[in-house]
Amino acid sequence: MKPVSLSMRLGLTVSILGALLVVFLAVLAFFALTHELDKLAKNSLINKMEQVEHSLSLYDDCGFHAIRPPSPLSSGQAFQGHLATCSTAIRPGSRSAATQGWH
Repeated sequence: MKPVSLSMRLGLTVSILGALLVVFLAVLAFFALTHELDKLAKNSLINKMEQVEHSLSLYDDCGFHAIRPPSPLSSGQAFQGHLATCSTAIRPGSRSAATQGWH
């Protein structure tokens, strides 16, 4: 068997090292891209949270300091009003202004 020439060995070595370098750079680019996208998503969520906190801070003076569960329906009322919303209770059998008609 004839020994492999020096140029063939050098060419094969350079080709293998080049392929390994390409694979390494692809993996490095993938991890860098995923890291940057995660950081961008986290910053976006932080900005949204700051906007929500700002919006909620505008309503601090309304007296609600905790989220309250809805009141249970009692005495046959279909809807219970709340003083802060200036709503009224609609009772079964009563006619609202919209259904009474204006003559």
